[in-house]
Amino acid sequence: MPGVDVSFSITSGGGQIQYAQARTDAAGRASSGNWRLGVAKGTNRLAASVAGLPAVQFTAQGANVSPAVATTVLQPASGQTTGDSYQIVAQVSASQPLASVTATVNGNTIPLSYGSVGGIGLAWSGTGSLAGLPAGELDLVVTATDTASNVTDAVVPIVHQALPQIAISAPLNETVAPGSVRIVARCTGSGQSSCTSLTAMIEGSTVVARGIDFISADADLSAYLGRKVQLTLYSVDAAGNQTNVDRTLYVEDSQRLQQVAEVAGPAWDVLGSRVLYLDPLAALPTLAVLDVATGGLVAVDSSPDLVGSYGGPGYLTRSGALYVKGSVGGPTPRPMLTEWRAGSLTDLGQIAGSNSLSVAGDWAVYSSASPAGLWARDLLNGVSTLQTTVAGNTQNAVAANGDVVYWTAGSGGLGYNIHRRRGGLDQALTNDAAVSLWNVYPLTDGNGAVYRKSTPCCSNQTYSIVYHDGTAESLLANAGTTQPQPGTDYAIANGHVAYVARDLNQIGQVWRRSAGVDQQLSSFPVASTIDAIGPDGTVLLSQVASRKRYRARPGAALEEIGTNLGQVIYRNGNFFVLMGRSVFKVRP
Repeated sequence: MPGVDVSFSITSGGGQIQYAQARTDAAGRASSGNWRLGVAKGTNRLAASVAGLPAVQFTAQGANVSPAVATTVLQPASGQTTGDSYQIVAQVSASQPLASVTATVNGNTIPLSYGSVGGIGLAWSGTGSLAGLPAGELDLVVTATDTASNVTDAVVPIVHQALPQIAISAPLNETVAPGSVRIVARCTGSGQSSCTSLTAMIEGSTVVARGIDFISADADLSAYLGRKVQLTLYSVDAAGNQTNVDRTLYVEDSQRLQQVAEVAGPAWDVLGSRVLYLDPLAALPTLAVLDVATGGLVAVDSSPDLVGSYGGPGYLTRSGALYVKGSVGGPTPRPMLTEWRAGSLTDLGQIAGSNSLSVAGDWAVYSSASPAGLWARDLLNGVSTLQTTVAGNTQNAVAANGDVVYWTAGSGGLGYNIHRRRGGLDQALTNDAAVSLWNVYPLTDGNGAVYRKSTPCCSNQTYSIVYHDGTAESLLANAGTTQPQPGTDYAIANGHVAYVARDLNQIGQVWRRSAGVDQQLSSFPVASTIDAIGPDGTVLLSQVASRKRYRARPGAALEEIGTNLGQVIYRNGNFFVLMGRSVFKVRP
């Protein structure tokens, strides 16, 4: 229709249009002329209206786009309705290393970290919060920037829906519950709607407490002894809006464990009276050290890269701490090794993987990513020394006396063999041809070495566990089709070796070799694994099927000490169990 007046107006995003009024031409067309978008990234809207008719909406996204960087948001989906908390997952490809990947909503920026995301694989991810923001449509902008300042934004409109809020006073996340747990929680409805139900469930199915908007009850967890379980608080308000909050609990009630510390997040290590732990609920995830003896607390590092698949491991040292966190650099990001020493942080560079770091006493070894090489670090003096460029990039080891053992990765005609470096000298402990046998993943105590020997990759392989005393090797476990893993299938300390070997019924049992004598420590109807070994030959082992942990002291009968929850380490002349927020010492 010609000669019709049309009004144009910007309804969101700011910016400018050339004409606010226009009249249709002979073909019935009218234009606002140039539309300049607002300065903020995100959705811009322009309405065209004619008297007596619904307005027509035009939408444009304001974003940076560079051909050098591609950014795709996988979660949330465009137009997805979400509550106050939601997960952000993005994939980024770039021709240059990445400098940063962030997400922004309503001016609030969330750093994203690189790691494995369940069901997706490697991606950039983080948790966004819309708490305090109005209900309605918002823009999520994921921005990837490379080291050459190339920037690409991905804009995803999302809808914020006010949901019931659950405040949990108890239990705290990562809490150890001795057979029962006190639950104290309150629900606040969304908007003008009050809460109509509040339910506590274990593992998403078993209801342990109910209320309308408040729960204060003791929940019986005895049926879950030895399990890491999820407690879920689930609420509904009068408008039908639903929300839930999860807590991770460890159900352990052993009297053989003495709690020596409880910290604000997962415990990573203990040395002397100090505990290294990660506080994930700080403004930024924070690695901290608590001195149990004095109550002193020191923040080591704050970074979103401390969580996710590259968060940890971390070790306390006499001069500070050594730990692994995420790294932004790319195109394929790798974990970063960081040292906290005398109150200062030093990035030691990208490493090949978390399993490439090994620490013992005042020494550490790690594999650098690029250029590839195996390094030993003197943790007292803060000096790293290149050991070799031919080592495999994972599962090498160091002893407290500075001995380094490593396996060659098959290049340069060296095959897959075990080497020991002592006092600057390199000794090949094995010399098998790559076409016949592979030797990998050694552990050492500064005396001998224990490692995995197998037929070549990659079909119908058989594996055995072998000990080398520096002069000759001897077989510990006969060849089988299951791959032995360092730490759980073999371990070594002060001349004592613990290893898993099959019994007459072909069940994997834990054995110990001391002074050339082999002793079977477990005799279970199902397989058992090693937790740790001490310098006197004491072995802590677990039977996974029964969720129980045992102690095998030299000359003593096998004794049950609790469930197999948590990580066992030997420090300060004692075995410790790191279980969520708690540090336990195994009682004598």
